[in-house]
Amino acid sequence: MMTLIGNKSALGEVGYVEERQLSRGRELVFYTLFDLGTTAGQVTIEGAHDAAFTGTWASLSKVNWAAGNRVHHTAVTGVHAAVRVRVSIGIANGTVSVYAIGN
Repeated sequence: MMTLIGNKSALGEVGYVEERQLSRGRELVFYTLFDLGTTAGQVTIEGAHDAAFTGTWASLSKVNWAAGNRVHHTAVTGVHAAVRVRVSIGIANGTVSVYAIGN
């Protein structure tokens, strides 16, 4: 399992899935944890043809804040060239961490 974003709150924070993880399977699972004090926020899971792409990435899934101290599970299937997670709405009153694993 890899940590993509660790205890971040700022809009635009980004974490990338390692290329070796993408080449090993066809399913990625993301665990998004909004910490206990949080009251709002959103993380978007995105894909692109190249990790260096500077334009708008395709949205694969959005994880909206629902409660503090809660883990959200998101499965993304298919073959992907590049995948990242991004804080798309700033995390209010706390932080978020995102972890990923693939098979």
